Amino acid sequence: MPMATAVSTVSLSGATPTIKMPDESTIPDDERGVAIRRGLQIVNHTYKELPDNVGNQLNCTSCHLANGSEAYAAPWNGLSGIFPIYRSRAARINSLQERVNGCFERSMNGTALDLGSDDMNAIIAYMTWLSQDMPTGVIPEGRGFVKVDKTLEADTDNGKKLYTEKCSVCHGENGEGQYNDDGTYVFPAVAGDKWTAPTLSESDLLESGSD
Repeated sequence: MPMATAVSTVSLSGATPTIKMPDESTIPDDERGVAIRRGLQIVNHTYKELPDNVGNQLNCTSCHLANGSEAYAAPWNGLSGIFPIYRSRAARINSLQERVNGCFERSMNGTALDLGSDDMNAIIAYMTWLSQDMPTGVIPEGRGFVKVDKTLEADTDNGKKLYTEKCSVCHGENGEGQYNDDGTYVFPAVAGDKWTAPTLSESDLLESGSD
């Protein structure tokens, strides 16, 4: 995937930055802190907070685990120092706000936020706070998802066995998911009528720090 030439995978010191959730005590006690906390609330309760923008009951952290700060689970750490970035899907430079809206429109099967809205600014404020220890322009180890070995051949019998052993306890025997009383996900559906297939390109997976 083409990327801006300023983006690097290592810092100038040679050390690879570590993806982790900063201590919440570092959230400032001011207007910016209010926005950061609002962003944290939105990403963990997206469907509840923004029902008009989410079409499938997912939350941002349904995919971006551990508040968006778990390596190889599409973390957001460092994104504020990487975007704007070229994305092959759009064949142009995209802002971080546009990338966030890509998730709302595709992964969440919903509608975009206004780019200058308070809620969008809160999400960006939270992602920027997550990135406080990340050098600008550096891609941290663990960005995106674990790469899938495309040379593997499908084995449905083994897949069924692994799903039963490791996945069904959360996602249900038939992939139907689990739900709260208000209709929000405890664990999202991975099959059946309530499952929405994501439309992710290879570039999405590579850029999925905000995916």
